[in-house]
Amino acid sequence: MGPTHLAKVGGELAKRLEAGWLPEQITAILASRQLPSQVRNLVALVLARLRDDVPVDQPPPAGTDWSAEPSDSPSSQRWSYTLPDGHVITRKDLDCGLLAIDFNHARQSGNWSGDDRMDFAVAVGIERYLSS
Repeated sequence: MGPTHLAKVGGELAKRLEAGWLPEQITAILASRQLPSQVRNLVALVLARLRDDVPVDQPPPAGTDWSAEPSDSPSSQRWSYTLPDGHVITRKDLDCGLLAIDFNHARQSGNWSGDDRMDFAVAVGIERYLSS
């Protein structure tokens, strides 16, 4: 990342810190999602994940364990859901960016009041968030 890109990402991080997010919260959220198999533009990926997963205009969700853990650690795999056909899915099976957008929109419009994105996904039909 060049200096211009570092400044852009740093500015976005600063906005979130000023909004009440803690560094360990941001780290845990960003670390919870795997990188795509091919990344063409790392800056765009980081900015999109900050936009979708760490919204500057929404306070951090309450009641979440923010200990930063690698995304492939066993504890990051705790959440799972079994589809009617018996297939078990985890966070890694979901398009978390789309889920974040829908979740934040539902909260802002007053259609969802909960803090848990996974509860939201199950309630609205988790199948729409399957990445493949």
